[in-house]
Amino acid sequence: VLLHLTPSASFPSLAYTHTTDTDTMEVDEGNEMMVDEPAFWEEAAGKVEALDFDGAEAVLRKALKENPNTPEIVDALADVLIQKGDITTAKKVLLASVEMFPDFGAEKFLHLGQLSEGSESLKYYQRGLEVLQKELQLQQNDEELKRDLLSKAVSTLTAMAEIYLTDECFAPNAESECGRLLEEALKLDPKNAEALQTKASYRISQQKPEEARELLLLSIAQWKDETDMANVPNFDFRFASAKLLIELGGIDEASELLGNLVQEHDGNPEVWFMLGVSLVSTDPVVAQQCLSRSLELLKKLGVSDATILTKVEEQLALAAKNAETFVYENEEDDNDDDAMQ
Repeated sequence: VLLHLTPSASFPSLAYTHTTDTDTMEVDEGNEMMVDEPAFWEEAAGKVEALDFDGAEAVLRKALKENPNTPEIVDALADVLIQKGDITTAKKVLLASVEMFPDFGAEKFLHLGQLSEGSESLKYYQRGLEVLQKELQLQQNDEELKRDLLSKAVSTLTAMAEIYLTDECFAPNAESECGRLLEEALKLDPKNAEALQTKASYRISQQKPEEARELLLLSIAQWKDETDMANVPNFDFRFASAKLLIELGGIDEASELLGNLVQEHDGNPEVWFMLGVSLVSTDPVVAQQCLSRSLELLKKLGVSDATILTKVEEQLALAAKNAETFVYENEEDDNDDDAMQ
């Protein structure tokens, strides 16, 4: 989950100067210039919202020159660079921020956790978690900020657990660490959809499908009927929920989720494919339409991987075969009704 561009209310006492060359950031002790709600935050956020990442980067680089005592700007710049797709520069910016402000702000560590793999990713996430825990201990009165920090802590614990399910799945302590991290996350927030979904994956890996299904349905229940999209998980998360449902035999629930997802974004061939797969047995005629749409989009996007195309074609053939039986059975029922009249 990418962190979003938001100004912070506090500024550290350590300052640095920044040039347009990301490789050359220098520490400047003693500069304690404070800025009260600077206008550049709103300007940069507006450009991000408009997907003008080059413009947002320019605003932040200028702001960094004018306000060299704000590590938040460095972290915001890194966020913009990540959204822009300039991962190499983003990582340089983040590593420079870690060197200069090792104890301030968790965001840079969480970003680095996202941009790294395996044990290195775990290392950065752990450092970010430690900063979040310290900040939580200091927040006694600001309930909104406490909720935000708590949410980030839960997401960080969940991300670490996911690494033990993927990159570090062969580590000697993978299963126990994954379980421990998820228990800690759910202790902080028992109804967190992200942690519940990851625990469902964890139970699948332990070959406990019934527990996994129960956890997954509980995760989905946290947002399924939510009318405010701001409180609904992102597209990829909901798609992952649907795929897990199919894996666990929740075909009807998966079809409903996937149907909503194709309405939201009808240009994704994988979503059309999964919707077709979920309907192959229950509504093969519609399944054919979905799978044909998936194949059409794949070809339109220039996908030439024979494995992917063959998989879609195989499901399309199965749907066509099921559709023949489906139509025949319906016609047979009609004939029976006619004979009885």
